Amino acid sequence: MNFSTLFRQLVGRGHTGLTNEVASKEQMAYLRRLEKTVRLARDFDQPFHQNEFVILDIETTGFEALRGDEILSIGAIKVRGNKVTTEQFYALTKIQGWISKEVEELTGITNKEIANAFPLRDVLEQFMRFIGHRPLIAHHAQHERDFLETYYLKCFQKKFQHRIIDTHIALQVCDVTSSVITLDEACTHYQVPIKNRHHALGDAQLTAQLWLALVEQLQEYDINTLEQLYSQYIQR
Repeated sequence: MNFSTLFRQLVGRGHTGLTNEVASKEQMAYLRRLEKTVRLARDFDQPFHQNEFVILDIETTGFEALRGDEILSIGAIKVRGNKVTTEQFYALTKIQGWISKEVEELTGITNKEIANAFPLRDVLEQFMRFIGHRPLIAHHAQHERDFLETYYLKCFQKKFQHRIIDTHIALQVCDVTSSVITLDEACTHYQVPIKNRHHALGDAQLTAQLWLALVEQLQEYDINTLEQLYSQYIQR
């Protein structure tokens, strides 16, 4: 399923139907239900081959969410067990500021595109519907965590509740050399073909393939759950 297509069907092209009072109440009611589901989820001790994850990447105008840098796009893809699914999410977001030439060249996202994008509140609400209760995975996840926590609070006056797993933790547990830091380096180490870089959905797809390679190695070490992964990481 192409989530961008569904997104446009839900909110319309060129405007959103989610900004009125009724829609806002529906958004908040859904998010409250989702928070309860997340708290009850048992993903921590669920075997990897039975678990579902959402692999995430966010492109931004800079690295400092608290200093006003903004989210440009969100890309995500679902992983079910040892399979990358075709269920994807991708959306550009309308920002308050301006994309620098450097960021425009890096991401390929233009100020013209952003002008026609959806408000961040609506994108985040649809993103939350896409991920449901599933835990998130990102490469060097602190970046995604900082922006989601900052802007979720701004948009909904609520704390972002989802667990975000950092692939760097799995890399360390797998004894991958400390020189492997970037997504490019990690993908090269695990022979994941590198393509469509610095595009939120493209990077999410790369990270999904990297995650499956990491899980395969973790299972060779008899590490089969998130609980076991974090336990091994803490002991190091």
